Amino acid sequence: MASSTNFARSSISRNFGRLALALGFAGLVSGCSSLGFGPAVISADARAQFEAAMRRAEIDSQGGDAALAAFLRDWPRTSLADDAGLRRAELLRTEGDSAAAAKQLEWVIRLHPRGDRTGAARLLLARIESERGNLGTAYRLASGTPTGGLTPEERNVRHRLLASLAGELDDYAAELRWLAELHADTEDEHEIAMLDVEIDSIVARLDGAQLERAASKLGSRPIAGRVRLQAADAALGRGDLEGARRQVAAAARLPLSEIERERLTALRDKLEGGGERPLEEVDLPDYADLRDARPPSTAAAQGTLGVVLPLSGPFASYGEQCLRGVLMAAEVFSGSSETGPNVRLEIRDSAGNADQAAQAVIGLEADSEVSAIVGPLLGGESESAAGVADRRGIPLVSLTAREEVARGRPGVFRMGRSTRAEVQVLADYAVRNGHARFAILYPDDAYGQGLKDLFWDAVERRGGHVVGVSRYDPKSTDFADGIRSMIGFALLGDEEKEALKERRIMLSRAKKLPPEGAALLREEAKLLVGPEGDPLPPIVDFDALFIADSHSKAALIAPQLAFHEIVDVRLLGANGWNHPDFLKIGRKHVDGAVFAEAFYPQSKAPVVADFTRRYTALYDAPPDALAAQAFDATNLLLVQLARGHRDRDDLRDGLRTTRAYPGASGVTTMMSDGNAQKRPFLLGVQGRRIVPVEEFLPTEVR
Repeated sequence: MASSTNFARSSISRNFGRLALALGFAGLVSGCSSLGFGPAVISADARAQFEAAMRRAEIDSQGGDAALAAFLRDWPRTSLADDAGLRRAELLRTEGDSAAAAKQLEWVIRLHPRGDRTGAARLLLARIESERGNLGTAYRLASGTPTGGLTPEERNVRHRLLASLAGELDDYAAELRWLAELHADTEDEHEIAMLDVEIDSIVARLDGAQLERAASKLGSRPIAGRVRLQAADAALGRGDLEGARRQVAAAARLPLSEIERERLTALRDKLEGGGERPLEEVDLPDYADLRDARPPSTAAAQGTLGVVLPLSGPFASYGEQCLRGVLMAAEVFSGSSETGPNVRLEIRDSAGNADQAAQAVIGLEADSEVSAIVGPLLGGESESAAGVADRRGIPLVSLTAREEVARGRPGVFRMGRSTRAEVQVLADYAVRNGHARFAILYPDDAYGQGLKDLFWDAVERRGGHVVGVSRYDPKSTDFADGIRSMIGFALLGDEEKEALKERRIMLSRAKKLPPEGAALLREEAKLLVGPEGDPLPPIVDFDALFIADSHSKAALIAPQLAFHEIVDVRLLGANGWNHPDFLKIGRKHVDGAVFAEAFYPQSKAPVVADFTRRYTALYDAPPDALAAQAFDATNLLLVQLARGHRDRDDLRDGLRTTRAYPGASGVTTMMSDGNAQKRPFLLGVQGRRIVPVEEFLPTEVR
């Protein structure tokens, strides 16, 4: 394209003198203004034909296309040709002929490289190439488009297109750069808020290296400080104090909002203290704190709280459970303001949608009467809502299990269940009760892998050893391969396989013998070894097995363990095993199993028993963990309102000082990173019943 343009320029230059004499200087300039020979002087005939074609295009696309094509044939080099070519391409694209539109745009770019509408032509061509799937070509066209000749709306289209293309090309650093450009060019507050949500969601999913790369590419653009702070927080999370200090120092040199300056101060405080201890090393509150404790009164609470929950869509039933807990805490149905809190609730439906959750927070923040917000529930919507709430300075208590939502955001707190804490208390119990060697059996998906890593780390921190790890297909109901791999069947030579075959024959013969002879033959079979004297599988060298899956899968796995001669091994599990089917399907094979739960409605602790009784009476149904957590989250805010902390900053500071609060979902302490630390309920199976381990089971290994 460049060579053709250069040829045209040199050809016109060589013939300049002859053309000037023949056509007159004014006529020449009118035909060559787009090539940079001077100000545009367009003949009256050309302008009349152009204006007529443009008017026709407004009322008749086909007639307008023909009129514009005729103008371009008659006046291809006037300074109006790029306008006419762009308009014709728009008509062709609207009619569905993108190929013809692309050719017309290429013509404009080639013949009028400096035309005042050539930038818009390049941008439209980039959009067409993007729609065709030519992402690299589209990105080069759009990024090479000068912004000088674009209208503000076209500049925003360019930035949005480039951000979208960069995201599809997995270049998150570039995506953030173009969103930063869009952010700088946007004046509407609502649009800025939604851009912030989008930026935060991208930043949240980047790892440390990607964050540093993005920060470097952003330079001193307005969101660069935000990215540097996130990079510092990520470095702190992995224990890289030097890297965190480097990012904090870089962020301090950049423009920061008031909220970002608070975040900078919080990060500096952590660094001065050597960084916060990992969650596994923080002591969890004891149940002794819950048995006789009573929460502070909320009767004096006055004010307004916002509530953002998924009350429609696929997660509405979960949102409804949370809302019940909120309404019960606020005593909405008590009918009296004399004995309980006098609090107004502003309830918004997030529908499980991140954008809708963010918009709900924006609306609630604009109401100066709203002191704080409870919710949202899901991870994605909580991330979006938290970013908006933190920037706008309104405290938010999310109910999500995603710990990252609160980190690095001084005004955001999280009250959802903590898988990390569940695994921590489980490993602590097992090691204290004599278990030293562990195996892990997990589904080969993100959930199973995450649980496996958490449990492994928790065990080793407490001096235990993981001696066997095996995985299985998450969709499978036959776990033989995973179990056999865990007990030594994975790597067997031919001679070992022959020895195992002989043992199976001996055990089969033993079934046909009298009891005494059968016992002798079984003992003989057990003495068989491999070619070098090594023991034959099953090699059960662990005394506890952590199954990183649901109650339904664990109940199916337990009998298969017994079939493979894995006996006298404690089964351990995280949240979700407290289910009747676990006992019904697992039967005797799950006896002695121990697992953690976020909530246990049958607990005899007064605060839990009182909550369960009142909830059941009010809603004619037993409460679940979501209702209990929402109840506690609301009460934490009501405690602050009862103390007179209606100002958002005062409420936030008061919430951060929460220590050993006895709630329905456990004893809560608010950590400095905004995450609530709670001791999960520890349950066990005894005599085909699920019972609280710490209340009924003896401390020695069963």
